[in-house]
Amino acid sequence: MTSSNTDKQLLSSMQSMKENDFTKKILIPLFMSFGYEKVEFYGGPYEEGKDLIAWKLDDWGDIEVTVVQSKFYKPTAKAGGGRTFGEIVTQIGQAANTPIEHTTGQTYLPSIVHFVTPYAIDTRALASNFSTINNIKSVRIKIIDGTSIVKKIKENIPHIIVELIGSSQLVNE
Repeated sequence: MTSSNTDKQLLSSMQSMKENDFTKKILIPLFMSFGYEKVEFYGGPYEEGKDLIAWKLDDWGDIEVTVVQSKFYKPTAKAGGGRTFGEIVTQIGQAANTPIEHTTGQTYLPSIVHFVTPYAIDTRALASNFSTINNIKSVRIKIIDGTSIVKKIKENIPHIIVELIGSSQLVNE
């Protein structure tokens, strides 16, 4: 699959951002476009694996919470170091198993955890790390890389393209 010049420019622009800017300027509007009523930035030193918390009502009117773990580097399959799949799995486990308080005072566990990075990822290496962690198997985990983000930006929030690449290029090349 070939990518357009706009896609390459969008990827490059996202990859040159700071992680918090990427989360706030790209991911928050993107998740809002998916129908979440409230999307909160939660990143920082006490995030417990949660960079974003997104709330909506499900088809039955019940509160549903989604957690987004954003990593702003290309994860490695190495066993050690701070930028590994193992570290990501640990943080996703924290995100999946830490109750989140809603404004109603009730607490909820996430029904889905999104792992998002603007880089290409080796899903096979990531999947092999997930298979070793039993405590997150009950939570759906969705892995989203840069190419998928670009596609959804173009479909859902195309007005951000001009801000990202400084051009009003056609997005349907």
